[in-house]
Amino acid sequence: MNARQEPSPDASSRLCLSCGMCCDGSLFARGRIEPGERQHWEAQGLDCFGDGEADFFLQSCPCLDGTSCTLFGSGRPAICGSFRCEPLRRMEAGDTSLEAAQATIRQALDLKAQVVAAARSAGVRYRNFLHLKDELARAFIDPSLDSEASGKALIALALFHEFTEAQILPDEAEEQRAGPGA
Repeated sequence: MNARQEPSPDASSRLCLSCGMCCDGSLFARGRIEPGERQHWEAQGLDCFGDGEADFFLQSCPCLDGTSCTLFGSGRPAICGSFRCEPLRRMEAGDTSLEAAQATIRQALDLKAQVVAAARSAGVRYRNFLHLKDELARAFIDPSLDSEASGKALIALALFHEFTEAQILPDEAEEQRAGPGA
């Protein structure tokens, strides 16, 4: 019989601090802000906007310093504290080890580095990976730019997204079962 070993809070923190992709704009273009908190988060340096139904802050988050949140000790948006990537969920459930979860994160970071290098080679500037896709598509069809470099960057971005959808981002059905803010 295999007994599950509960990860220490330190293991969860170590995994998160080895990554930062949930905050750096490579996984998400925005984060949701709780109703009535927009002014507070703008004062903390977040670039906030509303869509008429909800308020959000843009990624990459200006409060990310390397892979650490500068707001961590003083409070951060609720979505930041509640998000759990799939490797973290599996580790916290005792289904995988810290080492295995870190290996998955390293694979994603390696793919991300390939995207960043390819975008740099294509001469494309971007705020987050959602905007990068749009910028690369524009560069790919612009006859004055290097369409081969843009095409390579689009392929690298597609490979990154395929990997993160399968290995990093939580299953949408599980997210819906857990409810908002889970």
